[in-house]
Amino acid sequence: MERWREVLGGTELLERRMRSTPGLTPESLLAGTDPARLPRWAHTLAHVMFESGASSTSVSGGVPFKEILEPFVAHARRRFRAEARSTHSVLSSAAVAAIERELVEHLSLVASLALGRMFYEFRFARAPLAAFEELWTRQPRSTAIYSEFVAHLSGDGLVELFERHPVLGRLLAQSVDLWVTTSARLCRRFTVDWPRLHKFFAWTGQTPEGMIAGIKTGLSDRHAGGQTVAELTLATGERVIYKPRSVRPEIAFNTFLEWLNDRDLPLHRIPKPAVIRRVRVGAHECIVDDIIARVDLAMSVALIVIPDPSAFSREHRFDAQQVFHLPWLENAALA
Repeated sequence: MERWREVLGGTELLERRMRSTPGLTPESLLAGTDPARLPRWAHTLAHVMFESGASSTSVSGGVPFKEILEPFVAHARRRFRAEARSTHSVLSSAAVAAIERELVEHLSLVASLALGRMFYEFRFARAPLAAFEELWTRQPRSTAIYSEFVAHLSGDGLVELFERHPVLGRLLAQSVDLWVTTSARLCRRFTVDWPRLHKFFAWTGQTPEGMIAGIKTGLSDRHAGGQTVAELTLATGERVIYKPRSVRPEIAFNTFLEWLNDRDLPLHRIPKPAVIRRVRVGAHECIVDDIIARVDLAMSVALIVIPDPSAFSREHRFDAQQVFHLPWLENAALA
């Protein structure tokens, strides 16, 4: 109890925190902390900090503090294979490396402020000259202090880190949980949908194993449990956008393209991406830049129905959900 008060900053802050949960007291919460009642992220954090095993990642340089975050990635990798089971085989080794890098980058972003401050203090304790940035930057480049910092946190230093920043431990563990769930779900859905996708898009591959040669995730805001839009590059060269939401706006956009193509306009016919819809999610062909360029030409005749034509610029990929919400046209597309 005293440690809890110390972390929060005093009895008054603890009481203020408890007022947000009427009917609960610190004593009742502490009395119910047997392992069976701990939240999922607490179990994840415990496994990351105390389980043994190799913790090297397939992520190359360029991600700050990635060495410190390796235990989280190693645990996530084991959990992902266990949860996805045989469906993880749809991913090539390059695709697995890509989604692991996305995880490391996200964890690094979440931890950057806390780890950055700790590293600044660690560096200053060993090299006081570091307080003078202008003089420090003139010194020969070296990673010696950084390597020492990583070695410190790779041992019992994680305990120190999460004692100083307990919420960071929860955020990192929850990020791992969400990544495992969303990555495994994508593999399962692709496997289940493969016959329909194969027929609908006329793909040349015969089996889903290893079909996803590359993947880009994080192409949208995180929603519905951390899911984001993903662009899948298949082993056959085709690309498909997988959206963990309804693709009704894309269907409406296709109807709009058909409307434009049926008019006698001084434009080339605008190809429309094929769209496949499930109950809650959908996928469609990647809209390539030349289609965007042709849509740019159509804006002069579409100003009345498109609220923001600038969204179709070559520098930004088009998102029908953002700029094409026309209920009458959507209803027509679904009729």
